[in-house]
Amino acid sequence: MAGTAEQARELAARLGGLPLALHAAGTYLAGPTSRYRTFAAYRQALEQELRFLLAAHPNASHPQVARAVVRHTWEVSLDQLAGEGNALARPLLRLLALLAQAPVPLSLITPDLLSVVTGHDVTAVALEAAFAGLHRYALLGLPHSPGSTGPASGSSEGAQVVLHPLIREINAVALTAETSELAVWHRALAERLTTAVHEANRRGRAGWPAAVLLAPHLPLLLDYADPRTATHHRTTLNALAQVLQKAGAFGVARLLHERVLDVETRMLGPEHPDTSLAMSIQRQQSRWWHWPRRRNAAASGG
Repeated sequence: MAGTAEQARELAARLGGLPLALHAAGTYLAGPTSRYRTFAAYRQALEQELRFLLAAHPNASHPQVARAVVRHTWEVSLDQLAGEGNALARPLLRLLALLAQAPVPLSLITPDLLSVVTGHDVTAVALEAAFAGLHRYALLGLPHSPGSTGPASGSSEGAQVVLHPLIREINAVALTAETSELAVWHRALAERLTTAVHEANRRGRAGWPAAVLLAPHLPLLLDYADPRTATHHRTTLNALAQVLQKAGAFGVARLLHERVLDVETRMLGPEHPDTSLAMSIQRQQSRWWHWPRRRNAAASGG
C-alpha cells in the first residue's frame, strides 16, 4: 500500500539495492505510526543527503557508499522514534555499538548506565521502550527469540540482543563524531562490565550462564583502560576467567588469560611482577584446559 511497483523500484535503486538498507526502509514503511508512509515520501526524505552520494557513486556496493546509504536509512527511523517521544533509542543504539560483535545480554544494559552517558534520568520503562523501538525498526535482533514481538516481551534472565556488524560499526563512528566526552561512555561501560562480573561471581553456579554471555565483551576493558584502572580491569578479566573455568568453559577462559598476558607483556614488560603472575595463572589454566582432554582420552582408551 506504499505505492506502485515502479516507485518501489525507484526507492530500491536509490538505496543501491543493499539488503540491510532495503530491510530497514521496508520495516519503517510498514510501521503504522511512521511519518513517511509511501515509497515516494521516504525517497524524498533521503533525497537531500543521498543525491550527491549516489550521483557520484553509481556502484552503491562500494563499502564507503554502502555505509553512508545504510546509515541514512536508519537515521530516519531514529528520528521517527525520537518524534514519538522515544529519545533514548539513539543513545541506546550508540551504546550497544561500543560492545563487542557478539550477543549482548539485556541485563548488562541498565537504566543507571544510560543515565550516566545521557545525563538524564532513565527509568526501566523508558529503557524497555527504547529496546522495543529499536527492534520494531529492525535496528537490532534477538538471537534466541526469533518469534518474539520485542526484546522486552519475555524479559527472561538470558535474553540477548544483537546488532548487524555494519550497524555496530557505523554507530560507533557516529558516537565519536557526536560527543566530545567519549571517555565518559567508555568509563561508564567499563564500570558496568566490572559490576556485572562481580554479580556473576557472587551468584556462584547460578551466575555461570551470565559469565559466558559476558565473556566476549570483557576484553573491551583493556581497550578502555587508562593507567589508573588498568590493573583493576585485568583483575576483573582474571576473575571472570576463573568463573568460566568453574563453568567448564575452558576455551573461553584460556582466551581471556591470553589476552591479559599479551596486554601486560606489552605494557609492563616480560619481567614485571604482574606479567609473571599472569604467566603463572595461564600455566595453571592450561593444566585445567588439558586435564579434561587427558581424562576423556583415558576413558575412551586413547
